[in-house]
Parts: sequence; structure tokens; C-alpha cells
Amino acid sequence: MPFLRRSAYKLSLAISSALFAQMSAAQTTEAAGWDCAQTTQGQWECGAGAASASTPAATSAPAAPAPAAVPAPPAAAVTVAPETQAPTEVAPTPALAPAAIPLARPASASQEAAPQETAPQQRAQTAAAAELARAQQQQIDNPYAHLDWYPYAPGEHTGLCRGRYIEPEMDVADGDTPFNLQRVLIAASSSQSELGGLTQLEGGVQVTQGGRQLSSAYAEYDQFTQLVRLEGDVSYRERGLLLVSDAAQTNLNNLETIFSQSEYVLHPQHIRGNAERILRLEDGRIRIEDGSYTQCEPGNSSWQLAADSIVLNPNTGFGEARGAVLEILDVPVLYMPYFYFPIDDRRVSGFLYPAISYSSSEGIDIAAPYYFNLAPNYDDTFTPRLLSERGLILENEFRYMNRWSQTALSNAVLIDDDKTGEDRWLLGVDHEGTPWTGWQSYIDYTAVSDVDYFDDLDPTNLDIGYTSHLNKLGELRYDTQDWSFIARAHGYQSLTSSEKSPYRRLPQFLFEGQVPELPAGLEAGYSAEYVHFDRDSSDPLLSLADQVQGDRVHLSPGVSLPLESSWGYVKPEVKLWSTQYQLDDQLAGLDQNPSVNTFIARVDSGLTFERQANFDSRSYTQTLEPRLLYLYVPEEDQTDIPAFDTSELDFRYDSLFRSNRFSGRDRIGDANQFSLGLASNFYDDSGRERFGMALGQAYYFDDRTVQLDSTTAADTESTSNFAAKIDWSPTPDLRISHDSELDKDDFGAVAQNYRLTFSPDDDRLIYASYRDHETERQQADFGLRWPINAQWNLLARWREDLMESETLDALLGVEYKDCCWKVRLGVRQWADDNDGTRTTNEAVMLQFVLRGLGSVGDDNTTLFIREITGFNEDKDNEF
Repeated sequence: MPFLRRSAYKLSLAISSALFAQMSAAQTTEAAGWDCAQTTQGQWECGAGAASASTPAATSAPAAPAPAAVPAPPAAAVTVAPETQAPTEVAPTPALAPAAIPLARPASASQEAAPQETAPQQRAQTAAAAELARAQQQQIDNPYAHLDWYPYAPGEHTGLCRGRYIEPEMDVADGDTPFNLQRVLIAASSSQSELGGLTQLEGGVQVTQGGRQLSSAYAEYDQFTQLVRLEGDVSYRERGLLLVSDAAQTNLNNLETIFSQSEYVLHPQHIRGNAERILRLEDGRIRIEDGSYTQCEPGNSSWQLAADSIVLNPNTGFGEARGAVLEILDVPVLYMPYFYFPIDDRRVSGFLYPAISYSSSEGIDIAAPYYFNLAPNYDDTFTPRLLSERGLILENEFRYMNRWSQTALSNAVLIDDDKTGEDRWLLGVDHEGTPWTGWQSYIDYTAVSDVDYFDDLDPTNLDIGYTSHLNKLGELRYDTQDWSFIARAHGYQSLTSSEKSPYRRLPQFLFEGQVPELPAGLEAGYSAEYVHFDRDSSDPLLSLADQVQGDRVHLSPGVSLPLESSWGYVKPEVKLWSTQYQLDDQLAGLDQNPSVNTFIARVDSGLTFERQANFDSRSYTQTLEPRLLYLYVPEEDQTDIPAFDTSELDFRYDSLFRSNRFSGRDRIGDANQFSLGLASNFYDDSGRERFGMALGQAYYFDDRTVQLDSTTAADTESTSNFAAKIDWSPTPDLRISHDSELDKDDFGAVAQNYRLTFSPDDDRLIYASYRDHETERQQADFGLRWPINAQWNLLARWREDLMESETLDALLGVEYKDCCWKVRLGVRQWADDNDGTRTTNEAVMLQFVLRGLGSVGDDNTTLFIREITGFNEDKDNEF
């Protein structure tokens, strides 16, 4: 409200006139308000608002009265319209136009006497007393209502917090008007004013401008300096912000406000605190002196950041603290001379939370990442890491997005490792995109300087995962409704010396599709592939036969005639299988250009029977589904052909109905067989499968002479073992599944897999599995995440090699969650495979997550929670 001095003087006269008018006005049903408007010379002209029609003519007010204190009755209010343009010089002030003031008749002696209280007045006093009692009781029930904090009603609680911040509705006048042009509304129960000087307001004082509001029990307004001083239950409110204190001072020119002995709340960010002194600056920043910051609910002091100075900037979404001490349960745990922290989700350049760890082999590991918010569509994170036993590592991750792709480039370098004396590095590229309509691009590339890089220097802030063989994959794909094309280059880097290096596909082209709208219900499809296989011949584990490389061309067109109805189907199909090779480094005496040209003929058929079945007074729909497949593939000699990407598939119920018992395209298994299966399923009224079981077996008319390698003898059995599977869902939350291979003679288990999953909701999960295959493996796996109550979670993982009596991985942990913090404590034991030798490691992991400040501790705790549950939880949204 920037007034000229002379204009302010005239405004003070208007205020006095308005207050005085209440004493001298005729008793009417409507009170006369005051409206003030500014002239083109930057002066204020004020007059009475509309009065009742019976108001007598007004008298003239003096042009320049001497300053005098004028008491006013309750409910005095002034509406001030600010200037539209700041004047360049002080304009001369003409005489103030007389304000229209309604006059009252002199009061008689009887009128001067105090009237007797009427029944309506007594009822009003009783209601006021009841309202006061309710307010006092609310203060007892909710001592934090002054911070807009309200507890949940019984049964309403939806999170870890016992309540929530609720901002009162504000009537934002002049919402579309610029701030400097918005009206200032001042209201109080009583006031007195010195014209051109000090205005004193008492009782329910409110100063409102647009969406900002100041209130107190007492206020003084200096019309010359435009300063307002407030005392007693002072509050300042704007959207998303509340400041309360014992005393405050504000400048109405820019609304800079100083609060003493204050508390503050930022509602959207769930932030609160207190301070000896709070300054609400003109640019919207909040400066807190000798104060605190926390995202805990009122009454909860689990953690807070106490500092000599804290500046919160809602415009940037960050805060700065100087001379800060992190207190947990009122105990100082960390001193920080300077601390920069986020107060919302926006990306801003600055240091991220450091990571500190220790191990007996690598010593102290300190990482201090710095985030660069370069542009809305790309950013960078630079992380210097200091390992006391190895030296300084520089890690960097650059991320870029545009309308058709997203790409991440990761790299790291360690010059002259103190332990090995060698330079060590990492490079990673992760890309997904749609460069043109129908096209997709994909890159997954990782390379390191040596096989021990991840064991010695596990990256802390790079989104890099690894297994025994690092991917070096680039792919371009095109899809239409009827066909697709893939161009791919796929290599590997092996990180183990106990496994043979895999073949690389450099390059691979794959073309697949189907012919639409053929007559008579025919369906036709085709597949064509070219691939060049390459391998690291320096691998010492490779035999001469393993070092064969070369090109492969494969063609496989086919046609089928599906005949389907609601009760069954028959599908005859014939397909050509043609594969040509051009090999290098072939073994002596073997064909360097072998080929396979054969066909696959099959007839697949099935029936579906249904009936209603009742169990325990419940009705189910039971199906009986017999299935019969005849498969014929002529025998072709394939002993000269290496197995580039081919392996033998596991024997299961579904494998009985495959066309090929091998994966890949280097082997086509000879077959002359029938496969017979029988399945039965039970469905409830909602259509959900509650129980299903299946049993099947293959009957062979010829021996299976084609094997993965020439040293394996032909299979001469006339029948296969039995394949069985069972799925049972006794409740919607519990599922039990089993599949097994049973000996055809005694029904003994050759291989079996069991899995139990119980998950009533996303937060609760129990699973257990068991795998057994005669002399090959015998393993058990168990996982658990289970909330004991709203605050406590129990976490567990156990994987055991029962054949070797060795624990592969075990984790037991507890998690405590509150409204503003979490703590996770875990104990882990696991086995590492180092070049065929297993070693056992143990660790104790501790992690704190402070709402609004991030996590401190070992992030591996979160990693194993994700492995157990399959969920990638958001640390903040869980509160």
C-alpha cells in the first residue's frame, strides 16, 4: 500500500472520519463503510459508502484538523484501493473534499441510561459463552490447531501420521489483479487514530491483501512509514504458508514481515519449525534465525535440523542451513557448517546426500555426488569417490530425453589403483527410443577395464547392473500389424573364468510375419534370419570344437488350418525348416558348409467338457480338457553343426506339445510321436480359476537320434516320463503351484518344483519355493515381508543349497516406520562364486530414512527389499 506522505495524511483523516461517523450517525440498519480511491496525481480521495435512504444530509469536515485521538466503536473497517502508478514527485495537496458523514439526533437522558438486558441479548451471551467453552475444549483436544494440524477421526486414519494439515479456505479478493494493485482491507473491533500519524487497532485485527492475511489481538499502523506492528496471537497466512508468533512487524509496501518467537508451517511440503525470529522476505523466501526445521508432525521430535540460520525458498524448492545440527530424539548427532537440502520434488543443481561405508578389504569409501540440473530434458550427476585403499574414483552419469528417446551415459575412471597399479574404468550406455513411426531402438552396453571391477569398485551412483556376462547390445526394430523386422548386434564381456564365454551375434537380422486374409480359413506365417556368430577364441576354457565360428541363414515358412468351435479344436500344420551354414575354424574332417532341410508336420487337437461341481455348498464350473498332438519331423544328420545358441529344454507338461525339444535354430529334433495330456480346471462364479491339474505323456514310434552333441547316445525309450502340474488358489491371496517329472515306471519324482505365494496386499508377501532334480540340484528359497503393525515390518530371505548344505543367501531384518522417519536393520550372509570357488561373506546393514532429508546408511538394505518383494518402493511416498 505505497502512499505519498500527503496522501497518507488524507487517508488518516478518512479513517478518523469513518471511526467518528459511527458515534454521530443516525441509528440505521446499515453501517456506512469507507471507500478510498486515488487520483491521477497520486492522492487519495475517500468518502462514505452507500447509506440508507433515510440518512440526513452530511455536514462538512474541517479541511486540516489538528491531530486528535478519536475513539471508535466496534467493527470499524477501512477499504483502501492502492495507487495504479507510482508518482515521480510529491504532488501538492489541495484541501480534502468533505466526507459525507450522517448526523444523529442528540441523545435524551433516557437514552443515555444503560438499557436493561433483553432475552435475545441474554441468549446471545449464553451462546458466546458456549462457543468460548468449545474453543477451550478444542484447544485441550487438539493443542496444534493453531498450526492447522488436525488429528484423524476414529476410522479415518490412512497413513503413518496421526493427522494432517488442513488449510482454511481463503476468500482471495482481486485474485487476478497484480499484487501492487490489490486492495488492502483492515478490520478491528475498536481503534483510535492520529491523523497523519499512528493508528491503533484492537480486538480481532485483520489486515488482508489479496491472498495474504495478517491477524492479531493488537496492531499499530504508521501511516507515514507504512509499517504495521502486531502483538498477541499474531499470524500471517498465504496459500501453503502459516506463520504464528507473539509479535510481528510488516511493511505494507512489499509485505516483508518479521516475526519474533515464532512457529511456521509449509503445508504442501509437510514442513514445520520454530525460531527466535522469522523473516518473510519480499521475494517469498523465509529466513529462520536460531530455529529448527523438520517434516515430523507437531508433537513429534523424532528428528529436526537446528541451525543458526535457515533459508527456505519455495520458489526453487530448496533450503539452506548454516551452523546446522541434526538432532535425533533431541540428541545432536551431526554438525554441518553448511547444508543445502530439498523441500519438494523439483530438480535443482546442488550436492546430494553423501555416502560413507567401510569394509575390511577396501577401507573407508566416501562419495559426494553433485547434481547438475542442466535443462528440463537433460541432467548430470558427478560423483567423486575416495577409497582409502585405492585412491580417487570419478563417476559420472548423464541423462538425456527428447520427444522420441531417453538415454543414460555412465562412466567412471580410477587412475593408478593403489592396490593394482593399473588404470581402471567403466563405460555404460542405456537407451530406449522410437525414432520413427513403427520403429524402436534399444541399447544396453556395459564395459569395464577388468573382470574384478565390480567386486572391487561397485559403483555407488551409477544405474548399472551386472551378471557373469556384461551385455553389449544394440537393437533396431520395426513392427507392423502383419510383420516385424529386427536388426541386432549382441556381444558380451565375461566377468568369470569358470564359465565359457558365450557366442556374440555380430550382426543378426530377423524378419517374421504372417500372410493376412487367406481363403478357406488358412493361416500362413514365415521366419527368416541371418546371423554371424563370433567368439573370443583366447578363452582358455574353449575346446577346438567350441572355437568354431561362422554364418547361419535360416528360413521357416509354414501354413496351418485351424478348425475351432466352443467344444474343441483341430489344427493341422506343416512348416519348412531350412538352415544353411558357412563355418570358420571347423574341425578337420567336418563339413564347413553344412545344411539342414526338412519339414515339421503336426496335428494338434483338443476337447473341452464342462459340468457343474459342488464342494462345501459352493458351486464351481469344472472342465475336462483332453489334448492330443501328433508330431512328425524326419531325422537329419546334424553332427557337423555347432550349437551356437541352442540348448535342450526342460521336460514339463507344456513341453509335450512343442514342435522342437531344443531352443534356438541349430538343432531340429527328429520326432514321430503322439503326446497325450489331460487337464481339469475348476472356476468359481466370478470366472477365476481356483484349482487346476494336468498330466501328460509322450509315446514314441522312433528313436530320437538327434542330440545336442555327438557324444550323447540316442534316446531309445518308447514312452516318456510323466509330466504333471497342479495350481491351487484356496483363497484369492494364496496360490500353490507344482510341476514335476515323474518316472514312468514307479511314479518317483525325477524333477519337481514347488512354490507357495501368499500376498493379501502389496505390503504383505510370503513365498517359499523348492527345486529338486535328482543329482543336479536341490535348493530351497524363502522370502518374507510382513508388517507386524502400522510401524513395524519384518523382512527375511533365505536361499539354501540343500545338496551342498550351504547357505547361498540369507537376510533377516526389521524396519520401523514413523510419520517422518524410518530405520532398517539387517543381518546378511551370502556366498560369492569366485572362479568356481565359493566364499562366504557376512554384513550388518543399517539405514535411516528421514522424511525430507533422504537416507543415511547402506542402500543394499533397500535393494534386498526390492529383491524380496518385487516392488521398487518410493522412500518418501511410503510415509
